[in-house]
Amino acid sequence: MNISLPWFFLPVLILAAGGILSTLLIKPYQRITIPTQNNNPVRVVRTQPTRVPAVATATSVESYRSPEGTLIPYAPGVTTWQVLNPDLVTVETECLSCQISGLDYPDIPGHFEWQVDLPLGTPASVSMGWCAANRDILYANWKNMSHELRVDGYVIPNSALKLTKDESDANSPCWTWEGVILGWEVGTHTVSWVQTITTDINDGWGDYSAGVYDTTFLVTVN
Repeated sequence: MNISLPWFFLPVLILAAGGILSTLLIKPYQRITIPTQNNNPVRVVRTQPTRVPAVATATSVESYRSPEGTLIPYAPGVTTWQVLNPDLVTVETECLSCQISGLDYPDIPGHFEWQVDLPLGTPASVSMGWCAANRDILYANWKNMSHELRVDGYVIPNSALKLTKDESDANSPCWTWEGVILGWEVGTHTVSWVQTITTDINDGWGDYSAGVYDTTFLVTVN
C-alpha cells in the first residue's frame, strides 16, 4: 500500500491508505480537476500500465556530501538545490504534498501530476513508501518493489534519503523513504516519486498490478 507526504511521490506527514504510501497520488479513474489550497488545479494524466522486468534496479549517482562532509548541490554549476536525509536538517520544513487537499491514492500503474506553489527559501519534505495489513505481507511486498526519487530529472540515490520503518501498528506497518529538498531557485521544478512493482501483489486490503507508478509534483518556486 502506497502512502503520501504530511503512494508514495512526507516536517514529514504520512498518510496510509489502500497499500500506497507516497508524497501524493490521485486516483486515475477519470480526468478530473481538484482545487488545491492555493486554488491551483491538479492535472491528472492516466496512462497505460507499463510492464517491468522481474528485478528492479536503482540508478546509482554521486553523493551529496563532499569527502570533508560539506553540503554541495547535486550538480554544481547546474543546480542550486540539495536533497538531504531529514536527520541532517535542523530547520523547519514544509510538507510538499500538504499543499494539496482532497487526496486519494491510485491502484493502477500510470503517470500522475499535480501543481504546487512553494515560497522561495522553503525546505520541502517529501516521502514515499508502502503499508500493508501485517508485517509478513509488508516484507513480501517490499521485496517486489523499488522506489526512486527524481528532482528536475536527476535520480536521487536512496543513500541520500532516510528509510523509516514504522511497525508500531501491527495491523498497518509502513516503511517510508524520506528526504528534504533545500535551495531551489525561482522557477518551475519537478519532484517525481517512481515506484516500480515487479509482480502483481496484494497488500492485505487490495490488489496492485505490476508496473510503474510515477507521481510527479510540478513545483513553482517564487
